[in-house]
Amino acid sequence: MVNLAILLLRDLPAAGGRKDAPGAARWFERAAQGGDAQAALYLGRLLLAGEEGVDADPKRGLAWIERAADSGSAPAANALGVICMEGEFLPRNLERAVRLYRQAAEEGEVEAVFNFGLCRLQGAGVDADVGDAFELFRRAAKAGHAGAMHNLGVMFLQGRGVEADESIAQGWFLKAAETGEPAALYEAAQSFRVGRGVERDPRRAILLYKDAAERGFVEAQFSLGLMLAEGEGLDRPMPEEAEPWYRRAAAAGHAGAAYNLGVMFAKGLGVPVDAAAALEAFERAIDLGSVEALFSAGLACATGRPQDLVKAAAYARLSMERDPAGKGRALLEKLAPMMTDSQREAARAAAAEKTRSFGSLKNK
Repeated sequence: MVNLAILLLRDLPAAGGRKDAPGAARWFERAAQGGDAQAALYLGRLLLAGEEGVDADPKRGLAWIERAADSGSAPAANALGVICMEGEFLPRNLERAVRLYRQAAEEGEVEAVFNFGLCRLQGAGVDADVGDAFELFRRAAKAGHAGAMHNLGVMFLQGRGVEADESIAQGWFLKAAETGEPAALYEAAQSFRVGRGVERDPRRAILLYKDAAERGFVEAQFSLGLMLAEGEGLDRPMPEEAEPWYRRAAAAGHAGAAYNLGVMFAKGLGVPVDAAAALEAFERAIDLGSVEALFSAGLACATGRPQDLVKAAAYARLSMERDPAGKGRALLEKLAPMMTDSQREAARAAAAEKTRSFGSLKNK
């Protein structure tokens, strides 16, 4: 019954060539009513998430998962622990989550071993114990858990719970990278880029960054853009190849990528000069917290066509306030003779309004 239900959730010939979530739910429920804990867990997940043709029913879904956990199912105990930790379908209860993780870990559930390790590392619902976290991650890593391999690499890199060793750290990053773990791909690339615990190899770093970037890892998208734009490890700079990666990272909320994208459009690096696109990118960077982008946005407004002196002065004033050692003051002094008193007042008001509208800014 369970296997048939699993097939019905996939577009497989054995299931008639189309997905049948309602049919799967019926078979899971029949098996669960007969005492099958795996079926109860699968049915619970299906009811929590909802599928095409199956209405979400969190109350029933939780009841089935709890029933599976109470019957001794380690995967169900871990799943219930995640629910308690995240507090999405139940009130957040870290202590109960830890108890469930521990219960499932004692039964050999690898994901629970990893989750219990995270709790030990962070002191979430249990006393923090870095040494115990290290041992739990090592146990999960030996069982093939990619996240645990990555975390072991970080702990060896930082010397947390173990003596620091960059070479061993890189070994764990590479093991996790083989599974496609994006964070590990990124860290392995970092090591090859700077020669951290391994011989420096920029070309291999680019390949690893690209793999992580294609999997949606934002820091890898930014780092790949940097290497391509600067030609690091390449025969020449390739800003035209960097632009789409900066764009993807900026869209995902990376301030540095948005700023660098603005610079590319302002200077015509790999793209046509486009003042409007440059200003749009700089303003995106500002909204994401970049201080450096304030001056660049001001300069773009001052030199653009049409020129916008009020907006330029507002950004110059903000740049001067947030980065006293920067170029904002010089830009403001250059703009002042070109502006009327009403324009200067409008710039001050615009700067004050912008200050209220965004949170704390940081350097790129």
